[in-house]
Amino acid sequence: MKLARQMRWIFIAMALYACQPKKSSTNQLTPQQNFLQKAHLPENDSLLQHRLDSLHINAWEVCLYCQKEQDNTRKIRLISAICQKADNYINSLDTSYWGGILYRMKPFVEVVQRLKEPYHRNFMDIGSGNGEKLYAALCLGFTHSEGLEYDTTLVNMSQKHWQSIIQRQKMSIKLGNALTVTPQYYHQFDFIYLYSPIRNHTQMAQLFFTLMQQLKEGGILLEVRMVYAPELRKVSGYNIPEIMGTFALKKQNGKLYYVQYNESHKDWILLDKL
Repeated sequence: MKLARQMRWIFIAMALYACQPKKSSTNQLTPQQNFLQKAHLPENDSLLQHRLDSLHINAWEVCLYCQKEQDNTRKIRLISAICQKADNYINSLDTSYWGGILYRMKPFVEVVQRLKEPYHRNFMDIGSGNGEKLYAALCLGFTHSEGLEYDTTLVNMSQKHWQSIIQRQKMSIKLGNALTVTPQYYHQFDFIYLYSPIRNHTQMAQLFFTLMQQLKEGGILLEVRMVYAPELRKVSGYNIPEIMGTFALKKQNGKLYYVQYNESHKDWILLDKL
């Protein structure tokens, strides 16, 4: 009788142990997770993309990983590897617009991360080209990205390449003229990015002034190729500083501020009227 009772408790203990989660199996990384999180990445983007393909790691999986990754170098490498497969079409048929523009991913990621606020959700790229910045924006934590592109070839090309992301309703790419679209269209975006898509400086200044007027409260307007400051000064009536390259504005309490920043801090300075 005593032996039977002991055996009964042994079986109960074994049953309880069997029901406990196996930590070794639940915490074990898949080959895909191990590669993204721990593996040394190949230095060449083509080799890195080949490795991602061989492990069946797609663009969306890389995006989800990058949203949590704190290592900027690793993040930039993965984004660049995914984007290098996106075709580009450098020569636009309309000479008043630039065609697809090759712009390195590293400066884009660094400046957007520096300026993005936690409450920024919707990203806009005017002259979105092959859509690589739309994808990169999602990797940086935006919940949706939208591109406006004038070139039909680039629109078709980018829509086809990023179809899997578009189907998730995380990205949209529209055909349109940034100069003639309804101005209120721009008001919905938290972060508007552009790389001076129009060759004519006066027209570019007119577009930028429209964006200034339509910028939503708390929104960011980022031009990474400010080469038309004199024209913008005339069109807008604002005292646009003599800045070549990156120029960013933020709207706070109905007023516009431009940024001066470095690695340690950023200052928003009131943009005065002339």
